[in-house]
Amino acid sequence: MERIKTFIPGLDEIIGGGFPKGDSISLGGPIGSGKTIFSLEYLLKSHEPSIYVSFEHDINIIKQTAIEFGWYNKDSKIFCNLNKYFLLI
Repeated sequence: MERIKTFIPGLDEIIGGGFPKGDSISLGGPIGSGKTIFSLEYLLKSHEPSIYVSFEHDINIIKQTAIEFGWYNKDSKIFCNLNKYFLLI
């Protein structure tokens, strides 16, 4: 099975070399568990066509998180539609 590396330190080794190619990945967990940071880091490092959808964060929180980690630049795009936020890095 072909796998897509996440390039997140330690994760690829734990999950057998990366995510299975073509799979959809959904993250869940309590507030503060790192879902947003994980997702933004994957978007930045993987270079795979990806989309991040948040139902709990305001668009400004997502943008501020990306800025704080140095993952947001003038070419980054954030889309909002019906209270769903999409970030393309």
